[in-house]
Amino acid sequence: MPLVLNVDKAKFFAKGNLLKIMITEKDGRVSELYFKLDPRSKKEADNVKTKKYYAKEIEG
Repeated sequence: MPLVLNVDKAKFFAKGNLLKIMITEKDGRVSELYFKLDPRSKKEADNVKTKKYYAKEIEG
């Protein structure tokens, strides 16, 4: 796990059971973090189908 300091910008993407975080630090370095999540139960999957998710960009 990389050490992240002085975050300038972060983008979050989620698709299926994968979470991707793209981080830009103030000195220009860019890091991409990937997380694989456990599969959803049938009940959780049904709840997700009824909601909309969007990628967000957070600037600091």
